[in-house]
Amino acid sequence: MKTLKNHTLIYDNECPMCNLYSKGFTKCGMLDEDGREAFTEITLRNKLLIDFNRAKNEIALVDHNKNEVVYGLDSLLLIIGNSFPLLAKIARTEPLYWFFQKLYSFVSYNRKQIIPSSKDYTEQSCVPDFNLKYRIAYIGFVVIFSAYILSIFSGKLNLNLERNFVREFAVCFGQIL
Repeated sequence: MKTLKNHTLIYDNECPMCNLYSKGFTKCGMLDEDGREAFTEITLRNKLLIDFNRAKNEIALVDHNKNEVVYGLDSLLLIIGNSFPLLAKIARTEPLYWFFQKLYSFVSYNRKQIIPSSKDYTEQSCVPDFNLKYRIAYIGFVVIFSAYILSIFSGKLNLNLERNFVREFAVCFGQIL
């Protein structure tokens, strides 16, 4: 794979998901071995370049050649596009880019709920802002997904219950309320 040189990905090291994919970028050779840096251990050089608050919500990719920073989905597409240009070009087409942008924000704002960190949060922690729209979408997704899975199993467990999504949805939604 083609390595993106002189770039540093600032990742949330307290997020297991972020840790995994950023390490994957370096292991696969998409980034240099020193091409990622933990948010809580950020160097002064990178701290001066990034928007600290924005980097809590969107992963930052620092270009040391131009002293520029790219955030969020664009940073991921820059890394992936360096090795797979066609894939990045397809992902940047208007309807797909809009969808991936929403999906990225959905995961980014809810990453501490999807996979909680075992560490205590400090002022320097990479905790995303609370976004009501994406939190409600996450809760709705969890309720629908849980109800679907429960409806499958309720019909298969010999409990004299037939598969009923509406019943399971009511139970899951009732628990949230």
